[in-house]
This record gives sequence, C-alpha cells and structure tokens, in this order.
Amino acid sequence: TLGDFRGEFTSIQKNGCSVIDYFAVTKNTQTLTNYMRVLPFTGHSDHKPLSIELRCNILNLKKYLPLAENYQPAPCRFIFSEDNKDSFTEAQSNPLSVSFLTSL
Repeated sequence: TLGDFRGEFTSIQKNGCSVIDYFAVTKNTQTLTNYMRVLPFTGHSDHKPLSIELRCNILNLKKYLPLAENYQPAPCRFIFSEDNKDSFTEAQSNPLSVSFLTSL
C-alpha cells in the first residue's frame, strides 16, 4: 500500500502484534487514493489510528448546504462474515456512491 511499505503493525496486544486495521475501497475509488499511513499510538486505544488521503476537486462550499445536513451517520462497527460480505461489496460498488466519490 502506498504510504505503508513496511506493513506496520496496527494492533499491539499483550499476546502479540498484528496488522488488522485497514481501509476497504472499490476498484473505482482505488484510483483516487494517494496513500494511507499508520499513525503513532494516541493512548486512546490499543490500535494505531490510520490515515488515508484521497484526491478530490476543490469545492466551493458556499454553493452547498451546510455540511452537517449532508452527512449521514456512519455505522459504529461492521462485523464481516460470510453472510454479509455480499451486502458490503454491493454497498461499496453502488453507482451513486462511486459517482459521488469520483466527483469530489
């Protein structure tokens, strides 16, 4: 991954370390990804925070509604399983989502 060539550990536990945290992007939005980074510990978690930089066009925010009105709440946690992998992939590949992200 650009920005994380060494594959830094993202989770450090008493019984070992692992690379368990990641970003999931579609093939269409993968081209918008400049890089991702594993950041230093913050003390708020036993996981290191991740940062991703995406390319986007500069927007004139005065033309748009206030940002708070445009956001939808994100789910607290998505637990992957064989039962829900198709719904996750479908949501990431939704033409409206892809269109919105590529227009940024």
